Amino acid sequence: MVDQALLLEKITRALTGTKDVRDLSRKAVRLMVKEFGGEDLIGVGVFRIHPDERRLYAYAYEGKHTDTEGGKRTPSFDKDNLNVPISEKTNYVVRTIDTGRIQQSENLANFTAGVINKNDASIIQEQLGAKLCISLPIFTKSGKAVGATLYLLSVKKIDPNRLNLLQTFADQLGLAFSNTMAYERLMDNYRRDLAKLTSREEDQDIPSLKFTLRITPRQNTTLEKLSKQQNRTKAEILRDLIDKKDLHRTK
Repeated sequence: MVDQALLLEKITRALTGTKDVRDLSRKAVRLMVKEFGGEDLIGVGVFRIHPDERRLYAYAYEGKHTDTEGGKRTPSFDKDNLNVPISEKTNYVVRTIDTGRIQQSENLANFTAGVINKNDASIIQEQLGAKLCISLPIFTKSGKAVGATLYLLSVKKIDPNRLNLLQTFADQLGLAFSNTMAYERLMDNYRRDLAKLTSREEDQDIPSLKFTLRITPRQNTTLEKLSKQQNRTKAEILRDLIDKKDLHRTK
């Protein structure tokens, strides 16, 4: 039996400092399969909701083996862009997040509904040798379900101690999600504030004042000559001279 304290320690050490949720997910599933896979755990997947799009995205998957057996056709699909609307309640992963409860089934197709058709899901399941699929919600520190973990097992019934291990992994992943998502929000706010500041600075460089400048005929002749030489208006030349004067004074 895997020591849950050891699992917590390894996950914490592996995920600390990760600032991207997708990268965090990849590290997490890789660690789970490598360190705690055992004979019954075939693969682990991590999913995350995008609230603005109202869709659930597959962020990472790691399996012990994915070789095609018996020369059977391997279904073709974009593994890096698997997603489903959160309104697709027939999808067990969506249902996991919607209810906040564990979902399990002997059919992988229940977890791929709306993403991969039943026939292709059956082929994948047979090739992997999966006999049981279980999904657990990922909760943030605030108690909100923002994603889910999916486990493919080679047994039809999971041992309670094994299930506790999967729950521990999901709980620890939720804590890591919370920290990384907080960093994402911080960076989003920073980018928005920076964009507003840049916009204000650009607005300040747009001429908004008009005034009459009295110059001598000789000065006007000089301006016209410069205007022809530089292919700029007299107003542009004067503004450039003012900016240079202002810069000189601030040094």
